[in-house]
Amino acid sequence: MSNPPQKYFQLGGYSPHITWLQHTYDDTALADAIVGIGSPLRGGKRLDEPVDLILGITEHGSSHLLLTGPQVLKLKRISRLSFPSRLPFLASDFESLSPVSFFSVDELVKKLAFHKPKAKGKKSGSDAPADSSQANKGYNPGIKNPYRGAFEHGRILFRILNEALRDLSPDTFGIDDNSWVNEVGISSFVFNTKGVDDRPASERLKNPHVLDIGFCNATLPDITPEYQTARHIVHAGNALLHRQGKKQVFP
Repeated sequence: MSNPPQKYFQLGGYSPHITWLQHTYDDTALADAIVGIGSPLRGGKRLDEPVDLILGITEHGSSHLLLTGPQVLKLKRISRLSFPSRLPFLASDFESLSPVSFFSVDELVKKLAFHKPKAKGKKSGSDAPADSSQANKGYNPGIKNPYRGAFEHGRILFRILNEALRDLSPDTFGIDDNSWVNEVGISSFVFNTKGVDDRPASERLKNPHVLDIGFCNATLPDITPEYQTARHIVHAGNALLHRQGKKQVFP
């Protein structure tokens, strides 16, 4: 029988689930309840050890601080805080879920301020309410932006490979099955394009003028380059790069 899906509750930011100890200009009390010395999420940790929360990135690129269902229950039970009344998020509501660490109350206060909406308003050309926070004001709910989520996928993969999730398990991040870990291969792929290209940006992205490409495999879990697998391939028509030595070419 499979485990029930993980639940996530937004902390701070635009339209949060959690409104504990809410103050208009000062989130110190809220931050102290979550990462302070008396927080149940510390679970006996030393003060120089961090408390890990969840960073959720949506498909349009906005970022959100999250607590998991078990974290909320622990805070509710021990700190006597109310349980959020709104329905929680699920993993499917996010492009990525990854750990975000806080070593002090001040760090979390600054992060909450970064996500705090600055003013009420509407996105131009949209009926959706605007998230005017410094963290998310540049991301439009109507436009997909998968790049931030893709970056976070790399972070969570690195932590899983290095068994560095600390007190959080893979299913905390929507990963129910990590049996694939031992079969993962890591490779780096890079390429250079012409420095001067007067074509429109859309054309440069669609049909880049590639000068050379390179790739190399890496060992796991430390992700150290395996230099014997490295290859540098230069375009046959690029005479300047080709003069520097004998290299493999592609047409």
